[in-house]
Amino acid sequence: GVTWVCEMDAGTGTGAPPWQVRVADRALFAAKVASLEASRLVVLCDFDRTVSTYWYRGANGARVMGASSHGVLQESKAVSEAFKAECAALQERFLPIERDPCVSERDKERGMAEWWRVSHELLVREHLRRDQFDDACKNARVSFRPGCKEFFSILEQHHVPVFLLSAGVGDVIEALWARNMGSPSQNVHFIANHGIWKDDVLVGFEEPVIHSLNKCHAPLAQYLPPAPPGGWDVLLAGDVVGDAAMADALPTRNVVRVCFFGVDPTTSAAQELAQYGSLFDAVVTGDGPMHVLSHISAHALGQRDGLIADHIVVGFDCPLAAAAAAAVVVKQQQQISHV
Repeated sequence: GVTWVCEMDAGTGTGAPPWQVRVADRALFAAKVASLEASRLVVLCDFDRTVSTYWYRGANGARVMGASSHGVLQESKAVSEAFKAECAALQERFLPIERDPCVSERDKERGMAEWWRVSHELLVREHLRRDQFDDACKNARVSFRPGCKEFFSILEQHHVPVFLLSAGVGDVIEALWARNMGSPSQNVHFIANHGIWKDDVLVGFEEPVIHSLNKCHAPLAQYLPPAPPGGWDVLLAGDVVGDAAMADALPTRNVVRVCFFGVDPTTSAAQELAQYGSLFDAVVTGDGPMHVLSHISAHALGQRDGLIADHIVVGFDCPLAAAAAAAVVVKQQQQISHV
C-alpha cells in the first residue's frame, strides 16, 4: 500500500478533525508542482464535496454530512415523499456497485449511467419550478470550503481557465455558487447536468448526461484555445476515484491531482484512502480548506507571498515517514519524465 507523509494544521470550522496533507512521495510531488507553467495552466475542479465540504455544521451545532447538488433537491420540501424513497432505493442499489473494486469498469459505468438516468427521470416527474430550485438552495446543507474565494480570485486575476466539472445538477450548482461566491467570472465554466425548462418548469436534462465515472469524456477543449505545444498543465481537484481521470480528454503535459477526503482516515476508510493515494498526488484529509490548491496555483503563477501562509508551504516539506509503494512512484515518475 501507500505510505503517507502527514502535516497537521488547524481545523476547518466545520467540526471536522484537524486536516492533513498526505503525499506518497514529497520530492516527486514538489517536482510536479514546480513544473507547472502559468501560460499552460488549466484548473479542473469537481463541485460536490470538493468545492463544497464533506461535513456541514447544522443549526444546533451538530456535524452532519453535507448535501450533494442532487441531494439539495432530494431534501427539498417541494418534492414528494415517494420521490425521496425512490432516490434512497436507487442509492442503496447503485452505490455499492460504484465502490466495489471487484466490479469491472464497464459494469460500473453502465450502472452509473442507469442511476443518473433514472434519477433525472424521477426529478422531471416532480414538475419542479425554478423558484422551487432557488428555495431548495437557500435552505441547503451546503458549505463552501474555507479559502474558496481566495483560490478562485487568484485564478480570475490571472485569467486561468477554470472548469467546474460535476456529475451534479448544474442549475443547483450555479445557484449555490451565486449565493456563496457572487456572479461567476468569465474564466469559470460550469460543466454539469443542466435542466431543460419550459415555462420555468423542469421538463428534462441536457445530453449527454455526466455521471461520476464519465467526466473524462467531457468536451472541455471547445472552451479553450488550441493547446500549447506539449499540452496543458492541469491542476485537478476531486473527491472520488473517477475524478482522477477528469483531465483525460485534454492534451496534457503535466497533471497535478489533489483529492479532498472528508472521512476520518483513522476509521475503516483506511483502505479507500490508500486507493486515493495511488491515484492522486496529494490527499487532503480532515475535510480541509482550499489552501493546498491556492499554494499550488500561486507557485505556477509566480506568487510566493500574500494569500498563502508560510505554514502551508512547510506542510509540503515535512520529511518522508517511509518510501511510497514502488508501483505508484514508478507510475508518477513516468509522468514527470515527459514534462
